[in-house]
Formats: sequence, structure tokens, C-alpha cells
Amino acid sequence: MKKYFKYIFLLVLFSCEKEELPIQPHIPGNSEVNQISLLPDYSRQVFYHLNKNETVSENTKTDWDLLFYENNEEHHIILNSSTYAKSASVDLEFDSEINISELDFISDSPEGINSGLSITNIYSKTIVVDRGFNLNGTQRGYKKFNILEINNEYIDLIIANLDNSQYEEVRILKELGKEKYTYSFDDGIVSIFPEDMSWDLLFTQYTHIFNDGTTYLLTGVLTNYLNNVTVSIDTINEFSLINFSDIDNYNFSSNQDCIGYGWKNYNHSSGVFTIIENINYIIKDVNGFYFKMRFIDYYNESGEKGYPKFEIQKL
Repeated sequence: MKKYFKYIFLLVLFSCEKEELPIQPHIPGNSEVNQISLLPDYSRQVFYHLNKNETVSENTKTDWDLLFYENNEEHHIILNSSTYAKSASVDLEFDSEINISELDFISDSPEGINSGLSITNIYSKTIVVDRGFNLNGTQRGYKKFNILEINNEYIDLIIANLDNSQYEEVRILKELGKEKYTYSFDDGIVSIFPEDMSWDLLFTQYTHIFNDGTTYLLTGVLTNYLNNVTVSIDTINEFSLINFSDIDNYNFSSNQDCIGYGWKNYNHSSGVFTIIENINYIIKDVNGFYFKMRFIDYYNESGEKGYPKFEIQKL
């Protein structure tokens, strides 16, 4: 009788073991091609969404001057580097006479806020902005401003020309959950940046700082790094062979200019841009998905520059 119950126990034991579930293979997305229209004069800024492979919004690059950004109770003022804007802080009362030749104008780091901003003390007595250049290459002139107060409800500042003409007091009202506010010295508060999680890349001109300190206005791609978009560069593998299983082999950068301008070359003799064919970008988007991207052209069908064309594929 004891032997009989032993067999029953073993039968029940083995029948309770769970079957192994098969692991579903990772299925990549389709390869897609898109072309962005910056125009031959590079006048446009284009915000782009990787997962939808579409433009989210676009604007003329001279539409704004300052970006007020708040995160974890830290406040930053970011210049519109697409116009070659720079700034200088002056330890003078706001209505004091200012000699431009005595100022040391500085650009924002193209890598992002953690690598250095021109405006390091937002509560400086006076901040002077060199607004850079208009679309036709003429200078946009200078403005000065001073932050009076920033709290949970608003940003108060005063703005004027250097000779104190066009003096005005400005209040930017904050909205719940909003971190970015853009301001134009010409038009006041303007809407430029899309919602934080709605875009991944910004095609634009921007001010690049080389190792020797020289600055140039270049055309390329910046990332939505403030919302965790990161990039790795692959110059070894063929684009078609890069897949999801390779992700752990890459080191990702949070610098906003990691893609930048370096995917093309310019021949000064011929005046022609060419694409560097062995550069692939692995991008983690705002939602944590991975994409591979490579540039394939910089001209439209009419032979006009300023139309970056690229291939992307979700890994």
C-alpha cells in the first residue's frame, strides 16, 4: 500500500512542473527615408520625432532669443545659438552706460547646459546679449536685460536697448508642468519648443566652439538631451548589420551635439558638401526606444543645399 502512494506522489509532482515559455524574437522596424527642409539659407529650425518619422514643428531661426529653462528648482537662460548669439555679464546698474568694446562675449557650449552656459549668473546686474545675425547676414544688434525675480508663478525681467531706449518690464507667467519658455526681443513671449516628450532631434544651425576657442556657425543636428535622448557613433559596422543585440556594445553620450555637423564634409575649392558614408548613429529616443540613423544626402532634387536626407530604422 505504501508503494502505491509513492507512485501517486511522483505523478502529481511531475504534472505540476511549468512548461518553458518561448522567448519572442525582437522584431525591428522597417527602414525609412526622410528629408528635412532647412532651406539653402539655413533659415529653418525643424523639430523631428524618430518613432513617427515626421516633423513635429518648424520655425524661422530668428523667431526667438532666449530660452528660460527650469529643472529641479534650478534656473537657466539659454541663448539662441542658431543666430550666433553671445552674451556678457556686466557688474553695472541697469541704466549705466555700457561700452561694447570692453565686454567679453561668450557663447553657450554646444554640448549643453552641463558643459557651460554664457549666462552663468542669471541675477547679474546687467546681461548684454549680442543677438548675432539676421537671415541676410546683417547684425541683429544688442539688448540688455536683468532678471528681477523668478518664483513658482512668473519670471520678471526688465529689457532695454543699450542707450536705455525701448525700456520695458516683462512678466512671463508660468504654466503647470511646463519647464521651457522662449522669448523674443522683437515679439515678446513666443512658442517655439514642442512638448518635451514629442520630439527627439532638432535640425538647425548652431554655434560650435572648437578646441582653440574659435566659434563658427555650423549646420547639423542637436538632440532633446534634456529629456534623455542619447547617441552613440558607429564608424565600424555596416548600417544594415547593426541590430538590437548590439546595443550593449555602445557607449552613449548625452551631449546635445553628439550628432552635430560631422556627418558631412565641405570642399572649399568646389563649394560642395559630401556625406561621410561610414558614420552611423545609434539613438535612444525620449521613450527609450533605439534607432539607427545614417545620412545619405545634403541636397534636394534641384541641387540646393540645406536638405539633409537620412535613413532610419527602429532596432
